[in-house]
Amino acid sequence: MGLRTICVIPVHNEEKTIQGIVRETRQYVDNVIVIDDGSTDHSSQEASAGGAKVFRIDRNQGVGAAYRKGLEIAKQHGAEIILRLDGDGQHYPSDIPNLIEPILKNEADIVLGHRVNYFASSSWIMRLGNWGLTKLTNALTGARVHDSQTGLKAIRTSALEGFDLTANRYEIESEIILEAMRRGLRLKEVPVKYDKYVPGVTVWCGLRVGIFMILKALRKRQRA
Repeated sequence: MGLRTICVIPVHNEEKTIQGIVRETRQYVDNVIVIDDGSTDHSSQEASAGGAKVFRIDRNQGVGAAYRKGLEIAKQHGAEIILRLDGDGQHYPSDIPNLIEPILKNEADIVLGHRVNYFASSSWIMRLGNWGLTKLTNALTGARVHDSQTGLKAIRTSALEGFDLTANRYEIESEIILEAMRRGLRLKEVPVKYDKYVPGVTVWCGLRVGIFMILKALRKRQRA
């Protein structure tokens, strides 16, 4: 690959899927780090059995908090590219080569996996929420992305310098875009497979993301 690549996978009670995901992901990266976000099942054991380095958070704090912890640990392990995918089976590890290619070619600093089939594979409320949050994220950040809420992404580690990430939950997806645009980084989307309906984000999650982004964008403008 040329650059040391580590994949961070936040999990919360994903014992049925995580071992298989880790095993497949290891085919495409140098290392897999699983952040067990306070699971009450055997997620940690299953991830370890799949070959991941597992770090546990004793109390559930949210995917954003787990991802932020994973980013720091990946940097400590010498990652030059940090990938992220979810542990519930909605992402395909086979998309990893396409995600990191723009970084390897020095065409991008952050690559988002655009779930092109999302609107055909999700409920109408999730489709509406994703559309609305993407429009809001673009309006607040100046980005032009099609899928701001995707959890499948790759980041050049050096690009994280100066990032101010504070989100504990799903707000982290929009927050990364905000920080990337604030620093003038090159953001690119690549199409990825998505045909597995995985419920999770609620209306309240969407409202929380929106409120978080508006408040953070206003604070950034006041400091500028």
